[in-house]
Amino acid sequence: MKRFLFGTFLFLTPTLVFAAGFAKQSIFLSSTAPVEGQTVLIYASVSNPATTVFNGTLLIKDEASEIGSVPVSLKAGGADNVSVSWKPNAGTHTIVAVLKDAGGSTLEENKETFTIAATSVTFSTTQSDDVQPSTAIQESITNVSPVVAEYTSPVLKTIDSGRTFAAKKLNSALDWSKSQIATSSKAAANMSDTEEKKSSLMQTAWRILATVALYVVTILLYIVTNVGVFYPILAIGFLYTLWRLWRKYRRGY
Repeated sequence: MKRFLFGTFLFLTPTLVFAAGFAKQSIFLSSTAPVEGQTVLIYASVSNPATTVFNGTLLIKDEASEIGSVPVSLKAGGADNVSVSWKPNAGTHTIVAVLKDAGGSTLEENKETFTIAATSVTFSTTQSDDVQPSTAIQESITNVSPVVAEYTSPVLKTIDSGRTFAAKKLNSALDWSKSQIATSSKAAANMSDTEEKKSSLMQTAWRILATVALYVVTILLYIVTNVGVFYPILAIGFLYTLWRLWRKYRRGY
């Protein structure tokens, strides 16, 4: 009887030891510095050291609250990083990953704690009131590819800082144009008929230039401050530059 029980234990041991499960430090996020409201991916590294194919489900929870689930299929001896999308709030979150087999039985649980920063640390709050931030563009990129979003975020931050600087300069130019038009009109009103005849051509030309500058600066200011106008124009200009460089390269050969 003892031999039978010992043999049964040896037969079941591979199944118990080599079942599918999590690797060490198996839970991680797609962003190293996640921010409140930013969509990130929660990754869980699972492996299947068994000699048979594993089919099951990975359930991801924020403590007791379910975030999402995804099917898992691992070949014998295989491993994979399985992910679920998550848009967290600020604070500390304990993420729990639950690996279940095809019958719904829990094979293993693993957990990791993450701290999500508040939106006050993001670059969108650094923008002036006149300049629309590129937050919506960054969120769209994050929804499509959080990995790419990590590289585009500092680029968009730099561009938005440049837009803010340009908007300040354009606002100064706008005030200058208005003051020149007002000064020119006031000077013309205070001139005598003889003085007005002598300087009418110069005053008229100066008012025209100041007015043209006013309209040009107003248009540029609108483009710079409006995110829905600025970035499409920037994209078109970038593609046009690439096209010109490509044509120049082709001519060289």
